[in-house]
Amino acid sequence: MKLIFFLVNLIIINTTCIVKPKQCLHYLNKKNDVYFSLDLLHNRRCKLHFLLKKNIKNNIYRYKHKNKSRINNINKKNNDNGDDVFSVSEPRLRFAPSPTGYIHVGGCRTFLYNYILSKQMNGKLIFRLEDTDTKRNTEGSLHEMIKDLKWLNLDWDEGIDIGGEYGPYKQSEKIEVYKKIAHDLVDQKRAYLCFCTQDELKEKKERAKLMKKKYIYDRMCRYLNEEIVTTYLIQNKSYTIRFKSPENRKIVLKDILKKEIKEVVNEDFIILRSNNAPTYNFSAAVDDHLMKITHVIRGSEHISNTFKQILILESLNANIPMYAHVPVITDIEKKKLAKGIMNI
Repeated sequence: MKLIFFLVNLIIINTTCIVKPKQCLHYLNKKNDVYFSLDLLHNRRCKLHFLLKKNIKNNIYRYKHKNKSRINNINKKNNDNGDDVFSVSEPRLRFAPSPTGYIHVGGCRTFLYNYILSKQMNGKLIFRLEDTDTKRNTEGSLHEMIKDLKWLNLDWDEGIDIGGEYGPYKQSEKIEVYKKIAHDLVDQKRAYLCFCTQDELKEKKERAKLMKKKYIYDRMCRYLNEEIVTTYLIQNKSYTIRFKSPENRKIVLKDILKKEIKEVVNEDFIILRSNNAPTYNFSAAVDDHLMKITHVIRGSEHISNTFKQILILESLNANIPMYAHVPVITDIEKKKLAKGIMNI
């Protein structure tokens, strides 16, 4: 109960995603039912409305979505982006946390958005674990996440604990999959081996800092000829794999909640580390492709990541999901809340 009211009173009131316990309704003449009316994904263009029901007798909260949740102010055939948000035949959404600690308010909010929209569209919600950054992982985090979400009476259709057609749902169990796809991109000339050492990269970063410039990798290894690459491989020289970003091309992001956003990705970013672990943007994009994700709802802090993921998805000839980036959670002074404060 405390968590629910914490969500209602803190999360969404302090962002443009508004949760308002406007009214307490005795609904359908059921004496033991109380409904709270809530609005999510709310701004000038879009609103998701649903009812949160509390069963007073059993003190249980349930989320009523059928015929009660809707997105308003979007013309299905002619919205700002020209996309039909609900036209997907088999909607698939995902919740993809990293096991770095307890689930916080922001994570609960993201899950709730995906949960409600998946129910509204008669789609499926996938719970996958992005755990390839082993240095940040903490023991027991996954168990606590699942326990907290179950306590909130939330569930999912496929995932790490229940399996499904598109598993495994734990990224650390798919390292060879990411490795193969990354090397396939190298063979297709969409990526390349980078032999720059950590010391060399550190020196370049320090030089850029002294010149008060933003560091961007200079693409030195992008233009190595095959003879040099073969020599380095024979010498067992360590390498990463970098994605060949198109030069000066504007990537278009058609966001459900925002206007069309365009950005040039000038950096040849790393997709596979020297220890064969995939980077976040690579593994997330590959999984969205392999798991046939159609909609991605997440925080606006991921917008810069989305452009890179779109490039990766294009290189895989994959369908691009529909994206909705919701505002970050802030305090009264509009400052972003730290994860430590949001831990529940």
